[in-house]
Amino acid sequence: MWSTSGVPVWRKALRTVPTILGLGLDLVTPGSMPSLGDGDDLDPGLNANVAEPLGYVAVTGHGGGLPAAYPSSQVVAVYADRATIMPGLEELVLPLATLGTTHASPTGLRWTRRKAADAIWTVQAEGTNVDLTFRGRWLHLAHLGTLAGWPEPG
Repeated sequence: MWSTSGVPVWRKALRTVPTILGLGLDLVTPGSMPSLGDGDDLDPGLNANVAEPLGYVAVTGHGGGLPAAYPSSQVVAVYADRATIMPGLEELVLPLATLGTTHASPTGLRWTRRKAADAIWTVQAEGTNVDLTFRGRWLHLAHLGTLAGWPEPG
């Protein structure tokens, strides 16, 4: 199981500023994928509804069900027991267990704790004829890594 640290209180407070001002902007993670709450209140073990995703990350690359000529990233729905994409009309389960990580690094703001639940990371995973790059919040990527049995990055 990958470890996660909580979101600092000052960042939670900063997240409310746009709402108070009525701007509707996300100052902490611009351009991020849809998410659920603060991130540190999510515990996959406590989610009783397996039909609802825990959150979302983006994936680019080839193989694993991704369309061969798709120019931008796909949305990956992270569930308690699987991760899926929907490149067409059918939902496809990503073959996480057949992949291994080759690179993982934080890509978000510098003052973020590396493994804060809402820290933005990029994880590259490869397998036979599959090369995928996941980008999203650490909590969701950590859950993917736990599902796949990948070693936790340092």
